Order: sequence, then C-alpha cells, then structure tokens
Amino acid sequence: MSSKKKTVAIIEARMGSSRLPGKVLMDIGGVQALRLLCDRLHSCSRIDEVVIATSVNSADQAIADFGNANGIKVFREVKMMYLEELWAQQNLRQQML
Repeated sequence: MSSKKKTVAIIEARMGSSRLPGKVLMDIGGVQALRLLCDRLHSCSRIDEVVIATSVNSADQAIADFGNANGIKVFREVKMMYLEELWAQQNLRQQML
C-alpha cells in the first residue's frame, strides 16, 4: 500500500506588526491580503492543505475567524515560534494527519 506524504503550507500570521499593524487582513485591490495568499497557495498543485498559524492573543482572533469562515484550518499557540519549531510540535503534526 502506497501512502503519499501530505504537503502542508503553513502561514504564520499575526495582527501585531510594529510597522503596519493589521496588515495581514488589509485590503489589497478589494481583497484581504491573507485571502490573496490563501488563494495562491490553494492553486499550487503540490500543496495538499493550507493551515494558518497564529497566537492565542485576542488581537489575533480576527485571523482565526477568517480561517474558520473560509474553511481553512487554524492552529493557535500561546507563543508564536519559528515555523521549524512549530512544525516539530507533536500537537500540530497530529492535527495534520
């Protein structure tokens, strides 16, 4: 039995930018920036799934709401980490299986 490995694109997003707060959900030509990125990733033939990673900070609730409203898995962690550390966590890995 052949089991194909799943390719997951993880978008690390947060609202708290020091230079441009909220940029991830800002409007670009009538579409939210995060929506544009998600659409592009979904159109990639080698990507099986898109996941949004954000913090449990109340300011990032809008990002979680966006993901949930658009059928995109959302992973929330107490402290945002580099993607390598995030992926290494067993909790996230189990959610992707």
